[in-house]
Amino acid sequence: MPFWNGHLYGSTSRRNRSRKGRRGASVLLVLLLLLTACGDTGDGAGDGTTSTGDEPTQGGLIRVESQEPGSLDPPRGAGSEDARILRLLFDGLVGYDNETAALEPRVATEWESNEDATEWTFTLREGTRFSNGEEVTAQAFVRAALRSTSPEIYNSPDGLGYHLNGLRGAVERAAGESDELPGIEAVDDYTLKFNLTSADAEFPVKAGHLPLFPIPSDAAVAGQQPSWAENPIGNGPFKMKGPWQHNQSIELVRNDDYYGTKPYLDEVRFVITADQDTSYVNWQAGNLDWTRIPPPKTREAREQNPGNFLIRDMAGLNYLVFTLEQPPMDNKLFRQAVSMSVDRKAISDAVFFGLNTPAAGILPELLPGSRSDGAEGPCEYCEYNPDEAKRLFEESGVNIDKLTMYFNAGAGHDEWMQATAQQIATTLGIETEAVAATAQFTGGGGYTGWLKTGAPASLNRLAWGMDYPTPDNFLYPLFHSTSQDNKANYENPEYDDLVNRARQETDPGERAELYQQAEDLALEDMAIVPMWWRTQFRLAKLDRFGGLEIDPFEDPTLREAYVKGGGEEAPDQTPAESPTAAGTASPAATVPASPTVPGDPQATSPAAAP
Repeated sequence: MPFWNGHLYGSTSRRNRSRKGRRGASVLLVLLLLLTACGDTGDGAGDGTTSTGDEPTQGGLIRVESQEPGSLDPPRGAGSEDARILRLLFDGLVGYDNETAALEPRVATEWESNEDATEWTFTLREGTRFSNGEEVTAQAFVRAALRSTSPEIYNSPDGLGYHLNGLRGAVERAAGESDELPGIEAVDDYTLKFNLTSADAEFPVKAGHLPLFPIPSDAAVAGQQPSWAENPIGNGPFKMKGPWQHNQSIELVRNDDYYGTKPYLDEVRFVITADQDTSYVNWQAGNLDWTRIPPPKTREAREQNPGNFLIRDMAGLNYLVFTLEQPPMDNKLFRQAVSMSVDRKAISDAVFFGLNTPAAGILPELLPGSRSDGAEGPCEYCEYNPDEAKRLFEESGVNIDKLTMYFNAGAGHDEWMQATAQQIATTLGIETEAVAATAQFTGGGGYTGWLKTGAPASLNRLAWGMDYPTPDNFLYPLFHSTSQDNKANYENPEYDDLVNRARQETDPGERAELYQQAEDLALEDMAIVPMWWRTQFRLAKLDRFGGLEIDPFEDPTLREAYVKGGGEEAPDQTPAESPTAAGTASPAATVPASPTVPGDPQATSPAAAP
């Protein structure tokens, strides 16, 4: 998923709480996760509580920082802000453990495939309901797939329907060539069957993603005011308290009809601010219980909040993306030279106090099949080598007056982007400028969508965090020619073939090798410039709340959080205005497009995540 609003600094894990230092590589992913839940393991969500010396109590309000989302319609929830809320409003067929990201049952209790993994059958729980009282049957998931693959949604910049391309008929339906979708079938109310165009041994891992979140009846969707995308009806542990108040707040309340373990909190209020600086001011004023941190304030935040500071290494990547269809960005030697001119460690030390680990690959080490080990990895051109960078630049024959580097405004990327631009300029001897992409540049649209369709020749900041735990969730969205989240517009038939073959390979070892070959090809082509693995930092009122950590998707564990000891609710104070833009709405550039992403994601999509 792309991150653009806050994906640079995201979340932590379930058992982390108040760490004061780098947590180390927590086991986020287990390749065997996909088979761990092929049987009924109980009633879905676990109790999510941890021993803190305080017994969990029901009640209370938590105030969580957010920037303006893009959409609350699941198949268009491409941004990190969108997905954070949608995962509380909806349960998919499966879910992911807060600590390991291992697969666990949600609406589905069990699943099985045929011998060649081209057909998957899921058995659903009986009696689960949407918050409006409608039963969640297999037909609700059929509606979800039909909605996600409709041409209007699928082909939108923030559409996530491409994650369903493996379903028979999905591509044809998205292209407007057919109204049918034979790839999904409600066999009966509690049996759902998927028919795939080719083998996919990892399909259950993908079945918990947003484009397959269940959708209630057409009448219920049409009746939501002011619109479905602003006031959706879900089947998750929380429900909307009222419509989304744009640029102000989104408020959720506990869904007392939820089939699984009900949350302790009465209410979650997402406080929408223009940027992370404003959120940090609100934290300092006591107006927030959870917030991301502007990168330049990381050390200060850690020192001033020793018991309320969370840190977690994530399965995510911060990177720079070229507009490959425009010269000189289409010159591979030039791209390699740019990458080798950046001293990632020096920037991390200067801006992030050494807490961000330089990336030398695409697949985070927490993912199965990754060859990355800290700052070491398979990327030959991720090493800082100014002499080799100059040689490659000269060999490229590129003559460029100025290299412009855009980043999403308001998410705290100014300092490190400017440092990166300065290093490129110093090494290669070309004028380089880092520019905040405000609405003036994007035309009022989302930042990541603008990168895909409207940005001039440039090198631009993005990030990606996993939507589901498999290498495919990085290598397909970011580089496959059919992916909406391929913001570089990278196109290489050999690469597409490797990823397609990996998806069809049922042998785990062979599949991992094919994904590694695809990673090597993308790195040789330098379609993107890997910068850092995503390490997330948060401020959280751990003195007031228990069960509150960063989950594998960089979000707070609100399903498990509780007010300690029946403590008082947070005071209902008015958030502070932005010190730089008081009274203004969140800039459009900070709204996730779909990818990172998420992010837009754009992880789950590429995201412009903060």
